[in-house]
Amino acid sequence: MVHLTGRLLSGITLAAMLGIATVSTQAATLHMAWSQDATGLDPHKQTAFSSLRLLELIYEPLVRVDASLQIIPAIATSWEFSKDGKELTFKLDPKAKFQGGTAVTSADVKASFERILDEKTGAAARANFLSI
Repeated sequence: MVHLTGRLLSGITLAAMLGIATVSTQAATLHMAWSQDATGLDPHKQTAFSSLRLLELIYEPLVRVDASLQIIPAIATSWEFSKDGKELTFKLDPKAKFQGGTAVTSADVKASFERILDEKTGAAARANFLSI
């Protein structure tokens, strides 16, 4: 079971990365190892470190934190707080696409936040977003 799960997760990771990566003219093999099996692939429900690290390879966030703990662009190319600090507006990268080629839109981002806030989802970080 461990080998099957590891192979499945490796295949999913590789497939996700191939959807956005440029393939070089020379073939290569990517080997990845995890100390534990991931507990799931739903980014809103996972709390296990092994799952979260894997999900970082599959899903692209609005922003990332770099090694210097600075917020840097990911799908969002820029962001701005309103003068009263109650609104945060993100500008999405027009080149951002899902693996199938469909453009990422503000409606998609909104749907993700709505899913987190929906009690039925059981999102691990729901409490962090209740003020939205």
